[in-house]
Amino acid sequence: MFRRRSRCTRMWLGGGDIWRQGCEAFDRIHEELTAEGGGPISIYYHPCEWATTTFWHAVHFARGQHTPLAQLKLPPPKPEADAERDFAVFASYLRHVTESGARAVSGAELPGLYPDLWAPEPLSREACLCLACGLAEEVSYQPVRHGWASAAEAFGVAAEACARLAESGS
Repeated sequence: MFRRRSRCTRMWLGGGDIWRQGCEAFDRIHEELTAEGGGPISIYYHPCEWATTTFWHAVHFARGQHTPLAQLKLPPPKPEADAERDFAVFASYLRHVTESGARAVSGAELPGLYPDLWAPEPLSREACLCLACGLAEEVSYQPVRHGWASAAEAFGVAAEACARLAESGS
């Protein structure tokens, strides 16, 4: 199995020793996967990290606040020098990743590389309940058949099961 959470990494943005720490975290995962014969490493960022000092939702919805639409405002912009530094360090990080021998793939390529092992046939009632119970414990990937369901897939299964139950009573 992919063990996605332990195979997910990133180079944090900001000053200091972020490049070295990011490369070391990537290298640990890459070495582990190489020993196992390969597999995906997920590197993720949110677009606002590159342009603002905080996430937009933290400006409006932190600690339970709910800002009315008319009062929404942009989060503080990241100083240009900080953004340029982050892009330069990130470019070095990506060079390190590519020099490791890892191959970059897009989300659109993943289904061809890692076919869906659990969707071809309907899930049993028990499998649906296991997915729902797993989500109640933690919103994360859930084991199903010979693979894994993302939190979104598991939620989709649970929502469809609830809709069917409401319609048919079974």
